[in-house]
Amino acid sequence: SGYPIVNPDSFSYSAYDKFDISKVEEEQLMNSFIISGGFRNMEPVNGFIELFEWLRLKEIKIIIITARPSWAYNRIYTDTSYFLSKYNLMPDLLLFDKDKSDAIINNVFPAKVLYMIEDRDKHALEISNINVPVLLYNKPYNKYFKLAGTNIKRVYNTEDIKHRIEMKLI
Repeated sequence: SGYPIVNPDSFSYSAYDKFDISKVEEEQLMNSFIISGGFRNMEPVNGFIELFEWLRLKEIKIIIITARPSWAYNRIYTDTSYFLSKYNLMPDLLLFDKDKSDAIINNVFPAKVLYMIEDRDKHALEISNINVPVLLYNKPYNKYFKLAGTNIKRVYNTEDIKHRIEMKLI
């Protein structure tokens, strides 16, 4: 693929930390990934196709909010849409925004958000701050994020997510 292998146990979300490269090199790497259509060729997170199907069976509306920089790269919207359709993961709404909490405020509220599933601690905290409960998908780069005093719950797999949703539906 031409891209360095990411250490899945890395404690950083940033490529310059993971690969010991400069921020300029990180930006060049991301530009190359995006321009080559890298988002089209990603693999879904293990178990998320089945989770999506399960949510559909429960008749739960699915909104995907991504911070992918569609405002900087024209192809991100089409590449993301292609990826979702390739795996039959068609949400009820697909939003692109630098700030996911703004996306919720501007496009989802006043509807009640059952949960936001997020892997990035930064976004989880922003979303939690607008009183939306967050399921933080456990990753090495969010391992040390402190959940105390927030409405963020750590989940380790899609079964954890299903369990949390089931408990809210009762």
